[in-house]
Amino acid sequence: MEINQSLVFNQIRKYNQARRQIYKDKALLTVGIHAGLLKKQVAVAPELSQEERDRVLYFLREFARSAGCQVEIN
Repeated sequence: MEINQSLVFNQIRKYNQARRQIYKDKALLTVGIHAGLLKKQVAVAPELSQEERDRVLYFLREFARSAGCQVEIN
């Protein structure tokens, strides 16, 4: 399985621009499903647990580091 780098970086951008937790969770859910970290949920308003958030955020930081990019994830 190959990770789409542009999708991941676009979601990082959306995550950083979001002001409400629901929009941050939506960006994390998109990456989590794409990377196989989270199961696809049938929900209109996705809400992640703190453990799920931490798992995807850790993946994002490691992904950016392995790609040689310095990104700040707020």
